[in-house]
Amino acid sequence: MTQLNQNQIPVTFVNLYTQYRLAQAILPALPVTGDDIYLRGLGYEVANCEWTLLAEGAIEIVVLVRPQLDANGERPFSYDEEEAK
Repeated sequence: MTQLNQNQIPVTFVNLYTQYRLAQAILPALPVTGDDIYLRGLGYEVANCEWTLLAEGAIEIVVLVRPQLDANGERPFSYDEEEAK
């Protein structure tokens, strides 16, 4: 595993509704509920962050996101482009 400094937090972004893994990134800080983020040009809202202590002592951090509201004020479960990569 790459050595990280204190300002680098490895996270995995996951769609809250489909549990589809969207991307991995190294962030300077964890996002908070309600933050808007863009992954591959698609807009998401942060729903929650979860972390798990793994057997080797490492921590896995998952940022749960949901698609942003569309023009009709409705929230889709996922984008068609999520699984088209």
